[in-house]
Amino acid sequence: QFARACEVRLGGALAATGKYTSYGEQVRNGWTLWAERLNEQGGLNLPSGRCTIAMPLDLRDDQSSAALSSEILEAMLNVSSAEYAGLDFVLGPASSGITLGNSIVAERHQRILFSTGASETLYNRGNEYIFSSLTPGNKYMSSGLELLRSRGAETVVFAHEAKSFSASVCRGANATAVELGMRVAGYYEYEPGKTNFADLVYQIKALDADVYVGCGHLNDVTYLIGNANVLNVNPSALLVTHASDQRIIQNVGIQNSHGLLSPTQWDKSLEVQDDDGFFGSAQDFFDLYQARFGAPPAYQAAYSAAMGYSLQKAIESAGSLDTEAVKAALWNLSLKSFYGLLEYSAPGDASGLVGTQPRRPMVTTQILNGSIGVVAPAEAATISLDYPMPTWAEKALLLYPCAQGSVEDGFAADGSVQCRACDAGRYRDRFVLSCSPCPPGRFADSPGAAMCQKCPPTTKSANQSASRSCAQCPAGTLCPSGTSEPLPCPLGHFCPVGRELPAPCPNGTKRSEEGGRAPEDCVRCAPGSY
Repeated sequence: QFARACEVRLGGALAATGKYTSYGEQVRNGWTLWAERLNEQGGLNLPSGRCTIAMPLDLRDDQSSAALSSEILEAMLNVSSAEYAGLDFVLGPASSGITLGNSIVAERHQRILFSTGASETLYNRGNEYIFSSLTPGNKYMSSGLELLRSRGAETVVFAHEAKSFSASVCRGANATAVELGMRVAGYYEYEPGKTNFADLVYQIKALDADVYVGCGHLNDVTYLIGNANVLNVNPSALLVTHASDQRIIQNVGIQNSHGLLSPTQWDKSLEVQDDDGFFGSAQDFFDLYQARFGAPPAYQAAYSAAMGYSLQKAIESAGSLDTEAVKAALWNLSLKSFYGLLEYSAPGDASGLVGTQPRRPMVTTQILNGSIGVVAPAEAATISLDYPMPTWAEKALLLYPCAQGSVEDGFAADGSVQCRACDAGRYRDRFVLSCSPCPPGRFADSPGAAMCQKCPPTTKSANQSASRSCAQCPAGTLCPSGTSEPLPCPLGHFCPVGRELPAPCPNGTKRSEEGGRAPEDCVRCAPGSY
């Protein structure tokens, strides 16, 4: 029996404002894409008939606040509330910390909550009403550290935000590093909301470790990169959370993001796909999402859609919306998808975790010149690791946004960099970041020079530097190609204007001083000599 046989209500408290706004948007979009696609295909196939997802999803803004989030969910699950009609299944909030409170509320009301948190503390409490398609946080950095160790990295330093997810990731990474035989040079924790990492970066610089591992959220990574650049901290590798999609490139730019390594739950290049073609392959999901929302999906969107797909299959397997039946079906699920294999740990799992994917491998990405590719594990790699990572100074040269012969000149209305051609007499090649004056003996006669030309033979640069043209050398001098100061015509020779090589004095004449300009400057030999 179904209270609402034709409609399933999904919703919860999810950030639309505050710190987790961008994560909330990705989660909302992922669930929405799945629900719209399911409804377009006729909805869930149940013994009682077809059942669609109520749209729009009932998601209330928790303003990135843990207290407000739990309060909102409590009201939404109170079926006696006139404002809320109750939910069949709960969509979890952004962040592990906020999810913990909501999972307690959902458990008390015996409603399944689909979690966006990766901290193991969500899944080791014995709560049977929480499910997540995520790999737990302690496995996030494993494939990246294994790859770096194989390339010679020996020392590592860790820093994480004082929150459950971030601590989980760095603790797990620390254990992996020790297992790999790496020396941990330092381990730091910083307060949530930190925006100036100069003190922490300064301490890390003194350690001179090969690898820096940062475990935090998108804003943390953004500020950290800025401080590391200013303080000229140049580890061989930066392995950080939340740098596996275009958002970090938009935040810090192509130059500063170049070389960043980051774990991710999903990438469009993975060779995985649904058994039934609901979304198709990983690339198909990427294309569907971009067409629907006008921007590429982050992995948060992918895992949210994957949880929707899991719920769809579990409800159809159970043949019911009954929470206990769906819960059992989720634990028994083994589903191939665009996101990879979906299998949720049941009570008694050897990992000690319930409702998550403790054995699901993570992949590691690297940003190279604004493009993101997978570098680990080897079987999933689409690009080769760039190690050691270029220094900040090297990045500035490698990834300068303007063509040779031009320099940055502010920003256009759309935020893109505007470039200005170097003036005549100046140049910029790939080894410098500003327009430089042409050196002596060279010239640039028009704007936008990538290099200065040598003054041709018999001419010299018009100025000692920044010459726009070359001038004719006077008689009595020599000017080989690239001359800035004329050479005097040698002894025994004369040098008329425009002559490239000195002319010898005619037979029977001589010149005992430099600077001869014409044959008349040569004098006859004395009688009795030749």
